[in-house]
Amino acid sequence: MFNRKTHGIAFAAVIIGLLYCGSAGVASANLKGAVFTTTSDGTTVNGNIYDAKQDVYISGGPQNGNAAGLPDGTYYFQVTDPSGKTLLSTDPITCRTFQVVNGRVSGGASCSHADGTFDAASGSTPVQLAPFNDTPNAGGEYKVWVTPVGSYSAGQGTFGFVESESKTDNFKVRTTPVVTPIYTLTVTKTPNKTSICPGVQTPVTYTYEVCNTGNTDVTAHLADDNGSPGNAADDFGVDAGTGFSLAAGACMTFTKTMSLSATTTNTVTATGMAGGQVVATASTAATVTANATDCGGPPQGNQFNVSVTKTASVAHICPNTSTKVTYTYVATNTGNTAEAVVLADNNGTPGNPADDFNPGGAAGFALQPGESKTLTQDVTLTGTTTNIVTATAWSNNVVVAGANAC
Repeated sequence: MFNRKTHGIAFAAVIIGLLYCGSAGVASANLKGAVFTTTSDGTTVNGNIYDAKQDVYISGGPQNGNAAGLPDGTYYFQVTDPSGKTLLSTDPITCRTFQVVNGRVSGGASCSHADGTFDAASGSTPVQLAPFNDTPNAGGEYKVWVTPVGSYSAGQGTFGFVESESKTDNFKVRTTPVVTPIYTLTVTKTPNKTSICPGVQTPVTYTYEVCNTGNTDVTAHLADDNGSPGNAADDFGVDAGTGFSLAAGACMTFTKTMSLSATTTNTVTATGMAGGQVVATASTAATVTANATDCGGPPQGNQFNVSVTKTASVAHICPNTSTKVTYTYVATNTGNTAEAVVLADNNGTPGNPADDFNPGGAAGFALQPGESKTLTQDVTLTGTTTNIVTATAWSNNVVVAGANAC
């Protein structure tokens, strides 16, 4: 009997112990309420799919009068892959907190996490989950966990979150973020000269550069108003009017030469098209000024000019003694057009052309614009002599310029 009672007492003790343990387990599994992912304003419930990790926020509590809220207090959260094998949250657990007040998530973000905006409908303020690493899940799926701070147990459960004392929710982030198209263009227009001689037709070359500064490819077109903004009839397409493809971040350069004789301001407009619609425009103007001071600079149009110098090898000789003197002649084309030049020296006898001579030959020689030619001629003198050389420029058998030198 003693042994039987002893065994009965032992048996009863075991049963009581099991009942006690079972009761504790039921109590720990009763974390009430719900947790879900949402957007920063908390208006989306169980959105599940997001464009970017920064868009995902955690919230919880009732969304209507019948739903149960989370118990009030401070909570930890973490992000893992769907299986819970890989911790994806990157900051310390103490940085991943939020508050529950009156059964509703009420912000309380810390460290680099941000509070969302207050949602009046639910009375909650969500908390941002980022930062966290990319999931190894091929479908871009994640799991968020929350647990009361007092239930967190480092080294236990799933990275300290005991499943029976936690709430979870799964969500996805698109592996390729949705890109909102941005359409912007820039255009520049630069003339190779900004000032010309009035009344003289002068070629001016404009360089145009158009850049796609948006994030989406466009078909672009460049149109110049040709200096007459009120007259569309004389506008011209810098790109020949056909348009061209312009990738995001790319630039293209064009040139166009116009003949101007007066002050001109013309405007170029770049137009971007996508889906058959105009999505971006940009304009810029350039001014070329007609200024009389430019007429005295580099020659404009066809101008013929020639200059000549003459230098004697000695300035003094002995009277009545035959002395050789070498004259050096330099003829220069100071115009902007090629010409033929003939030099004629009067040999000190201006009234007697019979003894004149031609340094460089009677047929003369060609000179390009800016080119000079040096010639020499030896003469014998016995007395004071002044002789004059004349340079005559020809073009198409017409005398176009002349110059003298002593």
